[in-house]
Amino acid sequence: LHAVLEASRTAMPDGPRSSSFAETGWLRAMLPEAALEHSYLRQVVVWIAQLADGLHEAHSHGVFHRDVKPSNVFLRLDGTAVLLDFGIAARSGDATMTLPHSIVGTPCYMAPEQASGRTEPHAAIDVYGLTATFYHLLTLQPPHAGDLQTVLHAVRTEDPTPAAWLHQ
Repeated sequence: LHAVLEASRTAMPDGPRSSSFAETGWLRAMLPEAALEHSYLRQVVVWIAQLADGLHEAHSHGVFHRDVKPSNVFLRLDGTAVLLDFGIAARSGDATMTLPHSIVGTPCYMAPEQASGRTEPHAAIDVYGLTATFYHLLTLQPPHAGDLQTVLHAVRTEDPTPAAWLHQ
């Protein structure tokens, strides 16, 4: 999915305001065997729904990913989105391999409680990462940007710019 975001810079140089935002021709070139939706927006919604289903399944077994982001999403040849890299995942009720109050995850996609060092595994952290990924796919920019400290502070204290404002 990270490659899709990289390609979107060329395919949609004006970002979400680009006329290409509604098209999928450039996506079809990347995934020629995939059964894609007829618009980028619809395809993004399908991918997010697939990821949400996968997270729901993991959560139903007490597994929490804790690092949902575009570069941890693989697009199969058929166009299906699959969440990978459960390297910092944790199980409900199990001691994690991370130190208490250590920050785990990718800052611009992490939930405020993660950015504050509260790493108890729970579904809300993954849901936040999924919605941050959705935001990035819709706006073609991450919810927060900058150096590590700037992003961590913003995640803890600020809401991202509303996506609708970026489409005007």
